[in-house]
Amino acid sequence: MRAVDHCVEALCTYPATRTVEESAEQGLRHLVPGLLTFSVNRADVAVRGSCQVGAWKAIETQLGGVADVPHRATSCAMFPAVM
Repeated sequence: MRAVDHCVEALCTYPATRTVEESAEQGLRHLVPGLLTFSVNRADVAVRGSCQVGAWKAIETQLGGVADVPHRATSCAMFPAVM
């Protein structure tokens, strides 16, 4: 849920860059259906993976927006930790 919060916050922040908005939107596209499915079937490995990707996007969004870290750097730095 914290990752959802980060994505929504990024979308509501003004002014947001298009890269931050796209990352937040991608995160929500993974997280919302993933969390709804996961609440019913916790054994679904694909859903867990989708939620992890959504969390990764949420982290990227925060780092990019708050610390002005380029998307390519956040992807490389955060991907191994999330996966």
